[in-house]
Amino acid sequence: MKAIVLTCDTYIYLVDHLIYTYQKVWPSNPFTFIVPYGDEDGEYAQFLKEKYKNKIELIYTEAARVIHPVEQEVKTAERIKKVSLVKPTMLKLLENIPDEEWIFWSMDDRYLIKLKTKDADDIYNYLANIQDKTICFVRLLRGKRFLKDKFIKKESGITINKKCRLIETIYTDKTAIVDIWEPQFLRAKVLRRIFENFPNRPFIPKEMDLLTKEKLVGEKCYVPEKNLIVFGESTHRGQLTENCVASHKKWGLEIPQNFEVSKKYHVTGELPYQLLGIKISLPKKLRKTITSWTRWYWRNK
Repeated sequence: MKAIVLTCDTYIYLVDHLIYTYQKVWPSNPFTFIVPYGDEDGEYAQFLKEKYKNKIELIYTEAARVIHPVEQEVKTAERIKKVSLVKPTMLKLLENIPDEEWIFWSMDDRYLIKLKTKDADDIYNYLANIQDKTICFVRLLRGKRFLKDKFIKKESGITINKKCRLIETIYTDKTAIVDIWEPQFLRAKVLRRIFENFPNRPFIPKEMDLLTKEKLVGEKCYVPEKNLIVFGESTHRGQLTENCVASHKKWGLEIPQNFEVSKKYHVTGELPYQLLGIKISLPKKLRKTITSWTRWYWRNK
């Protein structure tokens, strides 16, 4: 299965981090990561091919060439982002993928922290053989929005295995696509439609949140009954998040030098703690204390 990675040359080392976390946390992942690059000679992104070999496919698109961090005439991340051409990059990545084909959607600043890999593998196997073309979105995150009964259809579910069940969201009956930027399984036509409707001009990533993203009537979205994933955001307004820096330290990866580091901490999703194979649910205050201690530890590591 193709994993579409929206990125540009400036963020290439965050792509390395992203793929590395998938290889470590989800070693059985079925993906070939489709990554754009803008250097005509391809040297800038070639280290990814050497590192991940057949797990990655590099696709040249001029729109992905944002000013390199080593080019001193443009230094700030904000100016770099303003010249990025997101729409032509995405359409180039999708141009040879049939509308009904399932893909995995992964932006360059959403990296993997934890995952119930058996359930994720089983979901992939289910989608590889699915016949129902109305199912177009399958998410791994049971986000806060869908914890409320009024936003889900309990009677409309799919049993993946004994411990994993998918439930349909109530948003199926509306046109707005929500939480589109999180890692998830999608049909290629969904992403193509979203980006075809984006303006034909450069724009900063934050602006994408305000652009219209609609699904067709009858397209169905499913979320897991119990959350399956924890992922982190790598950047906040052009700066590395504290959790991203901690992840680089944890995995022994070099921290990109072309970014400043913020004090922001963006981690999405929760999974139970485990001790000797036994799942443990901790009180909210204790979880916050553990998070605070973890942040302090990696900040000073």
